[in-house]
Amino acid sequence: TTYAQQNVDVSTGGALSNSGTLAAQENTTVNAGSIHSTGTLSAGVNNDGSVGKGGDLNLSSTGQLTATGQNIAGGNVSISGGAVNLSGSQTAANGNLSLKANAGDLNLSNATTSGQGAVNANAAGALINDHGSLSSGSHATLAAGRISNQDGKVSTQGPLTVQSSGQFANQGGTLVSESSMQVHGGAIANNQGTIQSAGGMSISGTSLDNSAGRVTSLNGDGLSITTTGQLINAAGTTASGAQGGLIGGNGGVDVLGGTVDNQGVIKANTDLHVTGRAVDNSGGSLKAAQSATVDAGAHLSNANGTIVGRSATVNGTTIDNSSGTVQATQVALNGTDLVNHNGVITQTGTGPIAVNVSGTLDNSQGGTLQTNSTDLTLAPATLLNDGGTITHGGSGTLMVKPGNGTGAFSNVGGSVVTNGQAVVQAGSWNNAQGTFAARHGIVANIAGDLANSQGLIRSQAGLSLTSGGRLDNQNGKIAAGTDARPDTSTLNVQAASIHNSGGLIADFGTGATSVQGGSQLLNIAGTITGNGDVTAQASSIVNTNGAQLSGANVQVRSDTLVNTDSKIGNVADGNVDIATAGAITNTNGKIGATHDLSVSARTLLGGGTYSAAHDASLNLKGDFSSTPAYQFSAGHDLAFTLPGTFTNSAGLQSVNNLSINAGDIVNSGAIAAGNLLKAHSNTLTNTGVMVGGSASLVADSTLSNLGPTALIGASDSNGTLELLSRDIENRDDTTATDAMAQTAIYGLGKVVLAGGKDANGNYTNAALIRNQSALIQSGGDMELHADQVTNTRRVMTTTGYTNNVDPAWLQQLGISMSGCAAYFTDACNGAYDVPGIDLAKADPSVIEQLRKQIGGIFIDPPREGQWNSRYQRTTYTGVATANTVKDISPAGQIVSGGKLGASSVG
Repeated sequence: TTYAQQNVDVSTGGALSNSGTLAAQENTTVNAGSIHSTGTLSAGVNNDGSVGKGGDLNLSSTGQLTATGQNIAGGNVSISGGAVNLSGSQTAANGNLSLKANAGDLNLSNATTSGQGAVNANAAGALINDHGSLSSGSHATLAAGRISNQDGKVSTQGPLTVQSSGQFANQGGTLVSESSMQVHGGAIANNQGTIQSAGGMSISGTSLDNSAGRVTSLNGDGLSITTTGQLINAAGTTASGAQGGLIGGNGGVDVLGGTVDNQGVIKANTDLHVTGRAVDNSGGSLKAAQSATVDAGAHLSNANGTIVGRSATVNGTTIDNSSGTVQATQVALNGTDLVNHNGVITQTGTGPIAVNVSGTLDNSQGGTLQTNSTDLTLAPATLLNDGGTITHGGSGTLMVKPGNGTGAFSNVGGSVVTNGQAVVQAGSWNNAQGTFAARHGIVANIAGDLANSQGLIRSQAGLSLTSGGRLDNQNGKIAAGTDARPDTSTLNVQAASIHNSGGLIADFGTGATSVQGGSQLLNIAGTITGNGDVTAQASSIVNTNGAQLSGANVQVRSDTLVNTDSKIGNVADGNVDIATAGAITNTNGKIGATHDLSVSARTLLGGGTYSAAHDASLNLKGDFSSTPAYQFSAGHDLAFTLPGTFTNSAGLQSVNNLSINAGDIVNSGAIAAGNLLKAHSNTLTNTGVMVGGSASLVADSTLSNLGPTALIGASDSNGTLELLSRDIENRDDTTATDAMAQTAIYGLGKVVLAGGKDANGNYTNAALIRNQSALIQSGGDMELHADQVTNTRRVMTTTGYTNNVDPAWLQQLGISMSGCAAYFTDACNGAYDVPGIDLAKADPSVIEQLRKQIGGIFIDPPREGQWNSRYQRTTYTGVATANTVKDISPAGQIVSGGKLGASSVG
């Protein structure tokens, strides 16, 4: 033991070895070529062994300096050597502590090293504090070619600076500063380690591995971590048992890595900024109390990860948030491609949200994108939301515009809902089995096809869909408006073709509905309806298999219309207006209006029902045959207009007026009007029934009422039955009995038969009125205006006297074919006293009278008698022959219940 009450100064160019005690009450200085001490080297030691407040310990060696015992000073400690080994030692200074290895390593392994003042530890080689403890009551600086603090501890009350030109190994180790901290190195390994500062912290290196480690800054001065290579932060437990995989600060946190791989937690109490050429936050958490910004370079993977902040900005060429979460009051996403399979992106605030994706935005496979922003714009090149959910809670506009209106939008089995208005501009849109809904209206312009099979496009306000291609709404629903009143929402659907089989296109509001199907509108077992006016337009409209086309007022425009087993009409007091260039096929269909029905077509095919609660008007462009398969009815007026032949074998009825304007009219059915029956044609042939309260039938050429079932009538006793034609025929061509005439022109009121009317309304003559075996009758007055009127049986012929009459039948009639004829009656009674008549001398008048009697007389009397002959009587016996009726028809009758005016008959 060497102890000096003042100073100890040992100097040697050789080696100094100490296994005992070398101490001084004041300063202790040792200079040697090498130092090896396992004992005690101290300064400022009092006589009682206590350490005072003064006295410096200075150890200096040009070679190896080993001091593994105790190295203590009441003042400062300075230890310097080519290489310094203090492993397992206890080194303490009540002042400053300076440790320096000028050529080799500084080894503090398993040592306890402290300074109440500043601590400076420098090594040209490695600074090793494994399992050691290095502390400073003030600031500390550690600088070396390589630093290892594995399971060691470095703590300071002041700022801590760690500078390693090579690796910094802190596995299981602890760096703690009650002030600020700076760590600079090459590869920094903090596996299960702790790096903590009460103040700001700055870490830089070629890489950082914080697997199960902690890097924290406890105040608001901020934490900055920069690596040129990989930065790893993985979850786990530190060597002390605390939560590992944590990088955080109570201020701002700025993490910059060549690549960032975070499976732990990186958080900031204010702003967080994470930057890398690529960022992998799979299973990790990036949290900020204020803004969270991630600049991910080429790729961000946030699979099962979380990015949360008051605001969150994510930038990357490819952003993959599959099964991940991005949530903030305000969100900004900027990248080429975004993948959000089963991920959740949420903005809770109403400020602007930026989803700036220029390539593919893939929110399919259970992805969720939801925001309360006033507006939301999605304008990638391609938008995929198959099985995904996009929810816009704002009251502004949701703009979906892939490819600036030319890209693809796919929402197969997905859901897109906005509390505001939705605007869609796309090259194509597939909403099969998907839902697209908006509270304040939808406007969609699709350049190509729009598929909505089993899908729902729903607006609680107006809805406008325009597709340049095919709209497929098979078993789908396209709907606008609500049942709330007043709601004047409109619905407009337009496409190159529309397939609505089993689908619904509906406007629940009272605004106008327009469905324009381009080349074809297929509504097979589907429904197109609206509470307002509904217009359907296409080159071909097929409304079959129980389909429905309805509205308050309905307008249909097409080249052809097929309404088989289906309905076109309305339930309100509205009109139905149908116009086609071609035919309307209505097999087992119903076309009806609760007010007026207007139908314009080339012709009608297939039968079906045409009805109107008020007026029904049918304008056809060719011939038309109404068979029993057709049903026409009107609650007020029924009108047919066509240039061709109108043929009716069915029943037509109208409560009020019924009019037919055709090239020719052929009726074998029943045509009935409650008020006026009116017809105009070139020819009119009726073998059925044509009856009105009044009737005005005009045929420019011929009006024929033919056959035993033919009836033209007027049922109103105050009405008029008016038949105007050049030739009027009322004829029964079939009845072959002398029965009452069945073919009838019969009016209970006035009956007029004429050729027409002049400009003043006066009747003009017909060329001919022919009534054969038929009846013309009026309950009131009758006027006949014709050049000629014939009223005959159609046929009546006899056999001639060619048939013998049965004598028995003659006897029953009291007719005898035998008898006697005489000038003097008694000559036939057998009297002989009747004078005879000399025929040769008789007066010629007597002879003439005798010749006229039955049997006549002999012109030449007999000449063989013995006596002169005189004539007394002629006896005769004859055979009866009959001239019988062979053919006969009913008698023609013209009967007037009032005056019969025929003064103009020629």
